[in-house]
Parts: sequence; structure tokens; C-alpha cells
Amino acid sequence: MSKSCASGILAALAYAGFSADHAYADGPFNFSPFSSSSAASTPQQTASEPAKPPAQPSAAEPTRFRNDTPRTTSAGFDPEALERGVKALREITSSSHAKKVVKFGFFSFSILFESLVAVERLKLEENWGCGFIRICGILLVFEVIKKQEESRQQELTAKAAEFKAMQAQAEAEKQRVVYDEQKKLAQQQAQIKSQMARYEDELARKRMQAENEHQRARNQELVKMQEESAMRQEAARRATEEQIQAQRRQTEREKAEIERETIRVRAWQKQREEPMKPSLQRMLTEEC
Repeated sequence: MSKSCASGILAALAYAGFSADHAYADGPFNFSPFSSSSAASTPQQTASEPAKPPAQPSAAEPTRFRNDTPRTTSAGFDPEALERGVKALREITSSSHAKKVVKFGFFSFSILFESLVAVERLKLEENWGCGFIRICGILLVFEVIKKQEESRQQELTAKAAEFKAMQAQAEAEKQRVVYDEQKKLAQQQAQIKSQMARYEDELARKRMQAENEHQRARNQELVKMQEESAMRQEAARRATEEQIQAQRRQTEREKAEIERETIRVRAWQKQREEPMKPSLQRMLTEEC
């Protein structure tokens, strides 16, 4: 599409350059379309040169008639073809393929084309050759603009690729950071789990140690209570033994006292019976 548009524009420019009536310019011929130095120097050169007499028309040359009412400008350039080209460019830029046209720089060329028409309308003293040279210069400018646009597109593509690479690198960095964070979190969780296990083991050990201490204290208390009970039992046994011994001694004393009293009574009775024994025998004898 862009190649066909470019060929159409070039054809319109060529038609604009060669379809005009070949009228001769009244002013000097200016070559450069971008500077006025050559245009300014030419009148100076003509002014410095001596005036030459007008050349006599040759008899062999045909008589040329001046066109007082030309359909073109005084320079022999017809701007209608350029206007038609501008109209075609405007239709192209307003069509559905405007993006492709803008991509290849034809939109900038349409602006330059309109500027060309304005310049050609203002500079009516220039001939059609100067206008054609201007068109060629503008085409060269357009080619430079096109190259610049292509370079800019390449730079944009490179920047887009660089941005995508940076984005991919950022995504990879993000993934790496997420992986590192997850790894650190897993390590922290494992460390916390290990610390909790050690803490629970320490608590169990302390609880078991406390239970052992409590059991040891209870055992010691039971041993002490048993010792105290044994001591009390021993004291009670000793007290009972002493009481039994005391009662035995008391019984023995009482028994000895009773024996002594018995012996004394027997002795007293014996002493009392000795004087009465003969009389008793006599009484027994008398009774018999």
C-alpha cells in the first residue's frame, strides 16, 4: 500500500512538473531550493556585468508570442496538479490505511507538500524548473525524514525489546525474591518448629524433673514419717517394757512382802500353838 502511494505521489509530482505550459521566466533561474544565497548572488552578478545589447532575433527562429492570460503562474508552473496531489494525500491520511502511511512518513510529506504549494504560490517569479528542483529537494528531505522515521522506529523497537528484557529481568528478579522470601520463610518456620520442639522437650524434662523431685520429697517425707513412727513405736515399746518391768518389780515386791507376811503369820501361829499343843493333846486324848 505504501509503495503504491509513493508511486502515485511521484507520478503526480512528475505530472505537475511536465504538464505545465513552457513559458519562459522573466526573472533569473534559482537552483537551490533551500537557501537564497544563489538567488541573491545572481542579481549581483548580472548587475556587475556590463549591459549587453538585446540580441536580434534570428530569422531562423520562430516568433514566440507572450501569453498574457496564462492558466499557469508567471513562472510557468501549474499548482493545480500539486493541489490534486495534496487532496489525494489528505484522502490517504483520512483513510483506514492512515496508520501505515504515517508509519512510513507520508503524513510529514503531505505537510511538506502543502508547504511546497504555498511556496510556489508566493514565489510567482520562479520558473517551473526551479519548482521541479524544489520538488526533488523535498523528496530528498522526505527520504531523510523516512530514514529518520525508520531509525526512530528501530530505536523504539530496540527500546521496546530492552523494556521487555528489563521487564523479564524484573519478573525474574521478582520470582527470585519471592523464592528467597519463601525459602527464608520455610527456614524460619523450620527454625521455629525446632525451637518449639526443643522448648517442649525442655518443658517435659523440667516437668519430669519436678515430678521426680516431688516424688523424692514424698519418699523422704514417708521415710521420715516411718522413722518417726518407728521411734514412737520404740519409745512406746520401751515405755511398755519399763512399765512391765515396773509392774513385775512391784509384783515381786508385793510377793516378797506377802511371803514375808505369811512367814511372819506362820511363825506367830507356831509360837501361839506351841503352848497350846499339850493341852490340845490332852483334850484329844480325853475324848478318845
